[in-house]
This record gives sequence, structure tokens and C-alpha cells, in this order.
Amino acid sequence: MAGSRQQRIGQSHHGHQMAAKEDYLRGGRKEGKFGSSIHKDKGGSWEGQTWGEVAEIGGTARNYIQYFSCLTDLLEKLGVLCPIFKEFQDLWPHYQGLQDAVFEYYAQTVVFCTDALKFLRKSGTTMILRALVRPLNNELHDMETKLLFQQKIVEYQVVLAREASAQKARQVLLLLNSNWETHREERLQESIHNRQWRQRLEEGVKEIEEHQLQQWKKTRDLELEIKTQKKIDERQKQLRWISDYNHTITFLEFANASHPHTGKWLFEMDEYKQWVQSNHPSLLWCYGIPGSGKSVLSTSIVKHLLDTCFQETNSDSRKAFIGYFFCSFSDHRSLKFEEIMRSLIRQVLSVFYGSNEFEEYLAKFFQQSNNIPSTDLWKELFIRTCRIPNHIYLIIDGIDECYDSVQAQILELINEMLSILRCIKVFLSSRKQIYLARNLKHAISISLDEVKWQPEIEEYIDASLKQRLDDGISP
Repeated sequence: MAGSRQQRIGQSHHGHQMAAKEDYLRGGRKEGKFGSSIHKDKGGSWEGQTWGEVAEIGGTARNYIQYFSCLTDLLEKLGVLCPIFKEFQDLWPHYQGLQDAVFEYYAQTVVFCTDALKFLRKSGTTMILRALVRPLNNELHDMETKLLFQQKIVEYQVVLAREASAQKARQVLLLLNSNWETHREERLQESIHNRQWRQRLEEGVKEIEEHQLQQWKKTRDLELEIKTQKKIDERQKQLRWISDYNHTITFLEFANASHPHTGKWLFEMDEYKQWVQSNHPSLLWCYGIPGSGKSVLSTSIVKHLLDTCFQETNSDSRKAFIGYFFCSFSDHRSLKFEEIMRSLIRQVLSVFYGSNEFEEYLAKFFQQSNNIPSTDLWKELFIRTCRIPNHIYLIIDGIDECYDSVQAQILELINEMLSILRCIKVFLSSRKQIYLARNLKHAISISLDEVKWQPEIEEYIDASLKQRLDDGISP
């Protein structure tokens, strides 16, 4: 019982399956979902029909998948080409053929994308049935063919645009060459004109600069002249304040009384040559009895040194100074120590200007004119002043006529100067006093005796007699 019941149930279940399959096939045929591909096998079994339908559905699915693969490839190709065509448009914006071809390509691309969206929005059953009726790739192939054709048109237009651009560039180049040849002469003439104008301008500027330079030189010379004159006036005030003693009167008296060859014998003596030619400070003392011609000899030494220094041309000798002072018992002022120093200071400053530092010191010293400077201040100024020349020769005659205190001051000052100044020569003449002999024992000394003077005395007498005879005066 149980077995037959189970058999009946199995048969009933199999019957339901066959009925459902028949209904499915009948509905499919009615709706046109399946084509002629659904068939029975030779034996007319339902199993054969089922496997045939499965094969048909598998082919449809492959066609469907291949459609989407081709669609994806085509969209990727469009994604690459569209930006390139946009660059072509930007590169040749004025070439209308290329612009129209690219716009047409864009239009077909839009149509293709629209159709693809419509297809994708359809139901799955519709797309499957469409795939059964016609392969989906055929639709893509048609659109792809159109797009490829339009792509070739764009590429052709690109070639034409490139040729047109090259032709235009050649025309522009020809035009530029033509303009260059046309205007070259004009530019050349303009260049010549500009060069001539520039030359005239430079000549005018040069003339103005020369005129300004001349004006500047005149102004500078005038300023220098004013400054120099002001400096000279200032120095004259300083010199008058330093000393108003006329030291030349006595010198000129003895110079007029002397013979041109007076002292020649002295200049040939070794002692005198040693004193003059030595490269270190030195002191020469000539002594003799009253009336032995010491003052005349001192005058001859001054004249000889002046002649020697002016004859030498080296720069060092040009900055040599010869100062002199004659002490006379008949001239009370000439016997004062300060008067001797002040006179020698004036003699140096009337010839030389010192350094800026010295001139500032002298100006401050001069500003103290309301107060009488002390002997020490005069002594300091005297030493500073004697540093200005490269070589300095001091000739002091008749110091024996000064008071003993003044003699001591003179000798002390001379010794100090000999110890601190590099190149100083001092000549003293006096009687041979014990005090002087004791304090001048280190000096080069020459005694004036009658033997050495005899030839000059005889020459002086002969010259005087001749002069008197020439003047018509009896001897």
C-alpha cells in the first residue's frame, strides 16, 4: 500500500513538472520570447528541448556580455579622442573646416551615447529578446563605423589646417622679408640721422662740459687766490706780532763793506768743509780779536750758503733755510735772548708753512697775543719752527757782546737743538772769552789771525785804489 502510494505521488509530481514546462513553453511561444531555436530532439523528448533552450540562452548571454565589452572599449576610445580633438580646435580656432568636422564628431558621439543610454534603460527581458533576434555587436559596429569615418574626416581637416597654417606662416615670412627690404634703407637713413644727431649732442655736451670746467677752474683759482691771500694776510699778522725787529740792516751794512772774495780762504778750509758737508748736526765757532773781521766773515758765510743752496737743484736742498742774526752792543734789542729767537722764528715762517698740526699750534699761540708769552713758550715755538726745513743753517754773530746770562741761554738752546734736530748747522762768531771757550770746546773752531787775512787785505786795498782812480778821486 505504501509503495503504491509513493508511486502515485511520484507520478503526480512528475506530471506537475511536465505541465509547468509545457505552460512555460506555450507562454514563451505565445509571447514570442523564444524563437525557432527551441525544439525537441529527434526523439521528441523534453530533456533535449531543455538543453537546447539552455544553449540558446547561453549564446544570448555571451552576445549580451560581448556587447557591453565593445561598448566599454568604444567609450574609452571616445574619452581619448575627444580631448585631442579639443586641442586641435584650440590650435587652429580660425580654420572652419576643422571646427565643423570636430563638431560633427561631437554630435555623433552624443547620438551614440544617447542610444546607448536608451538601450541600457530597457528591461532585461527586452534586451535579451533583442539579442536573440539580432546580435547586439551589429548595432555598435554601425555606430563605430560612423565615428571612425568622422574621425578620418577630422584627421584630414587637421592635415589641411596644418598646411594652411604653414602656408600662412610662409606668406608672413615673405611679407616680413619684403618689408625688411622695403624699409631697410629707411632704417639705415634713420640710423645715420640718429648717429649724426647723437654726435652733435655729444659735441654740445662736451662743449658745455668744457665751458663748465673752465668756469669751475676760474672759480677754483679765484677761491684759491682768495684763500691764499687770506692765508698770506694772516701770516703777515702773525709775523708782525712775532717780531718787528729788522735783522737785515746790519747784514746789508757789512755786505756792502765787504769785498766779493772776502772769506774765500775760509771756504777752502777743511774745518769749514767738515761743518758744511757733514750729515749730522755740527757747530762751527770762529773767534778773533775785536776788528778782526768776524762780522764781515759772518756776512760772507751767509752769502756763500745762499748761493750754494740756490744753485743746487735737488728737492732736499730747496727746503734748506739760512737764518742769521747780528748782535751789536750799540743795538740794545739785539742783545736780548727772546729777540734773537723771535727774529729767527719770523725768518723761518716768512719762507715756509708748517704742517697742519704746526699751523694749528701757531694759530693758538697767536690767539694768546693779549698775554705776553713766557721765554719757555718762545723757546718751544722756536724748536718747533726749526723742525720745518729739511736743513737749517743758523749764523749768529757777536754773542760775546750779550750779557753772560744771555750767552748761557743761547748756548743751552744750541746744545738742545743739536741733540734733537737731525740736520742743523750752527755758526757762532765772537771774541775768545774764557766762558765761551770752556763751553764750546766740543765745537769745530777756527781762529781768525792776521796771516790768513793778509791776501784779502791787499786785494781790498788794490780794489779800493782802482775804484777811486776810476771815479776821478785822488788817492
